[in-house]
Amino acid sequence: MTPRETFDKKVLDTISDLQVPMDGKVFYEGNTPAPVMIVGFQVGAEEAKPFTSVINQVVRGLLTNMRVGHDLVMLTNLFKAPQPAAGKGVGLWVNFLFEEIKVVQPKAVILLGLYTAKAVLNLPHSDVENARRIRYVWPGRTETNFFVTYPPELLAVAPPRVGLSAQGVGFVQDLKAVFEADGQHFDRLVAVKG
Repeated sequence: MTPRETFDKKVLDTISDLQVPMDGKVFYEGNTPAPVMIVGFQVGAEEAKPFTSVINQVVRGLLTNMRVGHDLVMLTNLFKAPQPAAGKGVGLWVNFLFEEIKVVQPKAVILLGLYTAKAVLNLPHSDVENARRIRYVWPGRTETNFFVTYPPELLAVAPPRVGLSAQGVGFVQDLKAVFEADGQHFDRLVAVKG
């Protein structure tokens, strides 16, 4: 078995132990290895694969418009199963994410939204705006750089208007900073302590 297959089996066995029906759902999409991982909070109840809900289609559309190929990105979620398994302990899913990072070997992990960022990095911030524009590192746990940006639900303007919200524009700026310069020109570097 490849490292990816071994990891996938471990996650699926855990989800099965939690007695959560997956009904053909997959918890990631993309290549292994991949230079960038984009991590959402949890699998939507209606999603067969990550980032396919109406809200998350905005993320996929922005990546396409930026000409970011599927070979460059792995899409995944912190919580690998929909509710009620998501509430079975954040620590379980954070540990799985770090195992997945070892398998995928990204240079950068983009965390979507404050809940995801707080769970993964133990951040003290009370809003996404204060967590953005910072390159986070976690010495001793992984060599990967972490970045925080807005969650998908804040990216589009409310109907009947069309287009990106102010947060959507910020999201695009954050992605460009990561893809064009590996986040090296972010405002600050913060070492995370577990």
